[in-house]
Formats: sequence, structure tokens, C-alpha cells
Amino acid sequence: MKEKPDMDKVDIIIVTCNAGDLLRRCLLSVRRHTGVPYLITVVDNGSTDGTPDFLRSQSGLRIISNDKNVGFSRAMNMGIKKTGNGLIVCLDDDVEVTKNWLEGLITCIKRSRVGIVGCKIVFPNGRIHAAEYRIKPRMVVGRGEKDAGHREYVRQVDGLIGPCWLMKREVVKKIGYFDERFYPSQHEDLDFCIRTRLAGFKIIYNGKVKVIHHNLYRDDGLSGENWKKFLIKWKGLRYPFPDTHPADVYNAKGYDYLMAKQFKKALITFKKAAKIDKEFSTPFFIHIAKLLLDKKRGLIKNLLALRRSSHDPFLLSYILGYVFAESGKDKEAIGEYKRALVINPRANDIYYKLGRLYDKLGQKKRARIAYHNALHLSNAQRNDPPKSIDLEIA
Repeated sequence: MKEKPDMDKVDIIIVTCNAGDLLRRCLLSVRRHTGVPYLITVVDNGSTDGTPDFLRSQSGLRIISNDKNVGFSRAMNMGIKKTGNGLIVCLDDDVEVTKNWLEGLITCIKRSRVGIVGCKIVFPNGRIHAAEYRIKPRMVVGRGEKDAGHREYVRQVDGLIGPCWLMKREVVKKIGYFDERFYPSQHEDLDFCIRTRLAGFKIIYNGKVKVIHHNLYRDDGLSGENWKKFLIKWKGLRYPFPDTHPADVYNAKGYDYLMAKQFKKALITFKKAAKIDKEFSTPFFIHIAKLLLDKKRGLIKNLLALRRSSHDPFLLSYILGYVFAESGKDKEAIGEYKRALVINPRANDIYYKLGRLYDKLGQKKRARIAYHNALHLSNAQRNDPPKSIDLEIA
């Protein structure tokens, strides 16, 4: 009879590939800020930047070496199979943890039926990379916001992005390992979350725990292809789940109404979500519904007022760009779209929108640059490594 995994000990598994000094900083932060028993396992995916020598110089590590990049999912699965403690941390090699990070995650994982706990992911510049991940409408909550402490709530969610989370080994035993079709990375985290939820486990976001993510983003330009695989795999998924957070249920229904062009019902439903959960980005969808209902009076003023708060600045600028363009205020629309690109320079659809606006204004050279960037990004998402992209904001 097999012994039960020790639920008081934690396996921290780090998959690395050419992270350079960031891996050193990751390990240093774990050793400095972790006050509970743990064992670190590093799976090296064929690094050629001196990482193998560095790892061999470190004490207290279990090292698994691959002679090539086998992808995040397969490497993480190797780490899970080689470890045995009851709790598992999946930690990216470009993350730096902060004081009491693991203790905060463990506090939540001990709740009944909780399978995964995630935390607030922050960029080095102090802006938020992600709080939770919303499935419908699909969005990374909080992306680009200034970290002003407003995402420090604890909440049941249906999805998390994967730079740092804690999970029970029991989850893997029930649903299996990370899906290796998502090579080399991207979307395997949301896939794992959906499978976790369908198996009856809960997922908790604990915003009181913060880690810093340098976001190396090594998807080899295959993120778009992986997203197609994700959509094919989960076509027909019934969402929301039976125990989804009530605000998320209303958001999902409101989005369905929006897509069905039942704008009045969408507006009513989004307002219900906003009453339940004021921290979410529902106001944006309320304003979209109002716009589509032709209730434009005061809309731009209300949207601009949101800039003084800490709502998602990318989504805000995206919507404002659309509203300004629809209102014939082309220069203002261009300004908002450029704001959005500063936050997310990979949003190729915005470059197309800029190209059309520049064409309309007779600025042919800027239009060509915008269209070129859009096409280049579109191709890059299929073929080219992101590091090769040199974009110019027209």
C-alpha cells in the first residue's frame, strides 16, 4: 500500500530554458522568502546559456536535464512524476517570489475541495500582469493596471495564468498531467484549470500574495496555433460551471446577450454582476452595452472618468478608441489605440484599426507602417519567435 503524500511539505518545480540571470534571481528569492519545508526541482529544457553549469554549482536542488526543449507541459510533468509531496508549486523561471508567498498560498489550499491557489502576478514596473483569468468574456483580469492594492481580495475563480500557483497532488491523480499538445507553452494553464473545475475542485485567487514576473514569453511564435488547439479541444464546453462565482455567471450571460445583439438584456445582466463584485471590470461591458443601445450621452465622459480609477487600462483605451472612432473623433481614437499598444504591443488588430484611421486622414506613410506591423505580428504569432519582432508604433 502506497503512503499518502505528505501535505505538510511542498515540491517547488521550476521549468527553465535559457533564462540566464533570472533563474538565479528566482532561486534566490525562493530561498530568501520561503519559511515552510520545501524541495526545489529544476527541469532544464536544453539550456545553452550556461544554466547547466550554474545548476550543478547549487546545493539542495534536484535537477532533471533534457538535451532539448521538450516544452513546458512535458517538462513540468517530468518534475511532477519525480517528486512525491502532497503540495506542488508550479513556478516559472522568470518569477521572483516575495515575503510569505508560500504561507499565503498554503492557507487557502487547506480549504475544502480547493485544488489550485494562485496569486497576483506583477510586472517589474509595478503594473499588474494578472489577477484571475475570466473564461467568458475571455480576459486576464487586471492586466496593465497600476498595483495600488485593489486586487488584494481572495475569491473563487474559474481560471488562473500559470507563472506561480500551488496545487494538491490529488488534482493530478484525478485529472492527469499537463496536456503536452500545447507546445512549447501557452494555454496549457487554462486547459488545466478547466479540467480541474470539471473534476469538482475549486480554484482560489489570493491577491494578498504577490510575485514579480519578468515575462520572458518563450512560445516560439506558436501561441496562436495553441489557441486553435485549445478552442478545438473545448468546443462545446458548458460554461458557467455549477458552482461558478455568481458575478461570473452574470458576466457570462451578459456576454452571451451581447453576442446575440440583445443589448438591453446585456446591460441589465452586466449591472447585476457589478452589484455583486465591484472589483471586476464589468463597467467596461456596461458601457459597451450602452454604446450599442445608442445611449451615447455622457459615455465618453464616463469612460474617461474610469482612467482615474484602477480599472484595466488596456481595455479602457481599446473601448475609448472604438467609441472615438465611431463618433468621428479620429485623432482621439488614434491616441487611445496607441495607449493600448504601449500596454500590449502584440495586439495586431489595433494596428489594423490604426491603419484604417491613418488612411482616412490621408496619412499614407503611417498607414503603411501600421498595416506592416499588423501583418508582421500576425505572421509572428504563427511562425517567428517573439524576440525577432521589432515593432514601430506609427
